[in-house]
Amino acid sequence: MVSIKYPPCGRLCDSETCEGKKLGLCQGCTESEGSPVGCIKSEHPQEYQDIKVCPIWKCSQEKKVEHCGQCQEFPCKIFLRWYDPKNGKKSVLPYIGLLLIRKKFGTEEWIKWIKIHKKKEI
Repeated sequence: MVSIKYPPCGRLCDSETCEGKKLGLCQGCTESEGSPVGCIKSEHPQEYQDIKVCPIWKCSQEKKVEHCGQCQEFPCKIFLRWYDPKNGKKSVLPYIGLLLIRKKFGTEEWIKWIKIHKKKEI
């Protein structure tokens, strides 16, 4: 099992950037070992509504990567299917970019980038 400090999907789930955490609706995927109830129930396609563990979390554990950007198959079908139905499949595109930033510049720079640009709504 890989120790994951931040979500492998490219989202930054903390009380500053995540509405579910701000409102106390969701622990986040790292704290719940891949079962972010708020994220699964509110942001993803109907086919994922009854799952217990996020498929991206599960895949990152199986492949022993800290985040999807470290995977040889990125972006894969699992990742591309994990989109916000309100905004359509294009909603995964910002996370592809965020994971490329994380891979190239490291986690700390990725966090800074998200917090700076979150105000501009990525």
